[in-house]
Amino acid sequence: EDGNFDLRRGRWKLNPLAYWTYDQVWDYIRKHKLPYNVLYDKGYTSLGDTMTTGLPKSKPGTAADNNGLAAGNNGDAAVAVDAFERSGRFIGMGTNNECGLHSHIQKVKEQKQHALDAGEEFTAPTLPCDHCVELNLDNFEHHIANQGGVGGEVLVEFYSPYCGACQDFAPTLNRVANRLAEVDPLVQVARFDITEHE
Repeated sequence: EDGNFDLRRGRWKLNPLAYWTYDQVWDYIRKHKLPYNVLYDKGYTSLGDTMTTGLPKSKPGTAADNNGLAAGNNGDAAVAVDAFERSGRFIGMGTNNECGLHSHIQKVKEQKQHALDAGEEFTAPTLPCDHCVELNLDNFEHHIANQGGVGGEVLVEFYSPYCGACQDFAPTLNRVANRLAEVDPLVQVARFDITEHE
């Protein structure tokens, strides 16, 4: 069995950038004048959500700290000296080093099984979105490849209805989807519930 082949879905999982270093990525960005998030110019080295992302920490045992920035010029990314690339991620989440969305899948499976064992109906929280296209494994690739079926753009949210940040963001997403439906129907808002589709 090849670890890069997903037998269940019958597809290869490839990441051509998986073995690039941080410097190689930035060399490519600069060489090809690619757009990037301006927070990298302020010293961030890895971006997540606004609640758990901060400036990177220095390597243990060095004099460098978050104030020791090598400020970039002319589009160069500012990188904290001797910082671990992802050390500014998941702040306040203890030992977590990945997004909490992934842990929701296992929790939901356990809750569904518990309800089934108890003979109860399992009900997930609902996050209304009037003009959101609900994506699933059957329609995801077709919908994205066809830009929402209208030849435009698709804004996709991957979410969990159990995630507090997703619940807080839901009214904003609904407003964005409603507004885009009025002013620019070529931009569709879609979402993918990761607890329903692994």
